[in-house]
Amino acid sequence: MWVVSWMNKAIANQPWAALLLVFGSGVAMGLTTAPTNWWILAWVAQVPLWVLVYGDQQSRQREQGRQTDQSKIQNPKSKIQNSVHPILAAVLWSIGYYGTTLSWITGLHPLTWMGIPWVASVAIASTCWLLIVLWGCVWGGFWAMGLSMVSQRWLPMSQTFGFARVLVGTALWCGLDTLWNHGILYWPTFALTQSPHNLWLLQLNQLSGPMTTTAVIVAVNGLIA
Repeated sequence: MWVVSWMNKAIANQPWAALLLVFGSGVAMGLTTAPTNWWILAWVAQVPLWVLVYGDQQSRQREQGRQTDQSKIQNPKSKIQNSVHPILAAVLWSIGYYGTTLSWITGLHPLTWMGIPWVASVAIASTCWLLIVLWGCVWGGFWAMGLSMVSQRWLPMSQTFGFARVLVGTALWCGLDTLWNHGILYWPTFALTQSPHNLWLLQLNQLSGPMTTTAVIVAVNGLIA
């Protein structure tokens, strides 16, 4: 897939272009819900995030192969700087996704009918939207950090461990989603991206609830990446 090939090059040469694509793909995932309902985008909209997290592992291993003990001493912060990329990518993707799909919250404005001044009404609606979006970014960051750590430590960069990496990433996403479900600021899973148009897939919800649809979407994106 040309996007995967381009992102692998961009990670090394143009990281900001890759991060911009990640943000755009998050927006694309947000467009799968109402009112646009472009549900087909859900099957590829997470691919750039997968590629960037996996590409970070590739860059780590290449860097470790080139570095000598002397260079590690001279540049002790290199490992810390590299570890920022997957988390930053996940945060940008989450901002794009949750910021788009939760834009309806800004419809709280105007609250002038309650006697609240216009400026305060805008501030209240914007703050509610921003807090929920940022809360989603926290969980996205945990996923990227967890997948990057597991891949680097236990899943070496090879075709053999490709399916294992997808399995771990899918399980981690669903696990965090389930944990998030017990909070007060939970937003519905990826199953919402397929409702109400992709009826054949939504039948999977009868097996184990909407988490099945979420797992399928995350796994397909991971396999493409």
